[in-house]
Amino acid sequence: MKRIISLLLIVIMSCSALVGCDWKDIFNKETSPEWEAPEGVVETTTTDKDGNPITIAHSDNFTQDDIEFVATLRAVLDVVFTPYDTPPSYNLGDIIWMVKAGGSPMFLMHFENPYIICAYLKPNQNESLPNDEGIVYADITQYVWYKFNDNNDIQQTIEGLILESKLMYLLYDCTIVRGIGENEGEYNKECKYYLIYQDESSLDRTTENMIMWYGGKSIIAPDRKFIGENSILTTRYEIFIDGDDREFLVIEGEVYDSRYDTVYDYAYKHLGKYYDALYPYFVRNEELDRIEYRTNGVEYYEKRMIQIDLDILTEFILSD
Repeated sequence: MKRIISLLLIVIMSCSALVGCDWKDIFNKETSPEWEAPEGVVETTTTDKDGNPITIAHSDNFTQDDIEFVATLRAVLDVVFTPYDTPPSYNLGDIIWMVKAGGSPMFLMHFENPYIICAYLKPNQNESLPNDEGIVYADITQYVWYKFNDNNDIQQTIEGLILESKLMYLLYDCTIVRGIGENEGEYNKECKYYLIYQDESSLDRTTENMIMWYGGKSIIAPDRKFIGENSILTTRYEIFIDGDDREFLVIEGEVYDSRYDTVYDYAYKHLGKYYDALYPYFVRNEELDRIEYRTNGVEYYEKRMIQIDLDILTEFILSD
């Protein structure tokens, strides 16, 4: 028996010498160390949008809604080629015309409690490759997902993990209050609203109350928890609520450009074909005026805001 074992060892050593293998490669093969979650990070197994089990690494301040949000993402990292047509641009007058025609809903929505979810790439991950359509989708399991309540807390690296700037999302607790016009009705549906976070200015895009139009599509569905902004098709208008709880839709009436000392009529740009019919119902609200400085910090735009009672606008939409 000892002779047989000795012969086997000789054969193995001879083979390793022929192929140039080190002895430790046969009996003590080195492997990459397994990834370990940093402090404050937990892993949760849930199901993705197709019902398949998936494990997500995330900061320990995640809620169940946050876990479900990440699990449903099909985020695009890159598009190798872009076969998309440029969509048409609609003003408020165009949207009112489509709502009056039916089947193109507008919604009154309320937003609060904004926070940001960011992806940080784990070490030693393989590069994602484009599919047959030339689109590179992110594998959400390759990242650790962190939640920030303050955008100033976002870091480029955490525990050696690198921030993926294309996977940053701004989320709000949202209530779809009611429809406007042909789709008028009380919903008070609670959900999560999200958009891609680019920088601090992303927080300025959504005010506490807004009228939203989603390219003519409805966002009301019993099982729909997450409502995403389409940066191309979503159109939004601020809603101002006064001390008597009256609701007003707000637009720019005029824009003053200090560089040319010129005032531009933006009300006409917004209202289009309905300018003559609706403009008399708008009133100035200087409280909402805004100054936007150019990059030189001296020249500026002054946006002079006007508003219309939402009840009056709704009545106009419902009229023949």
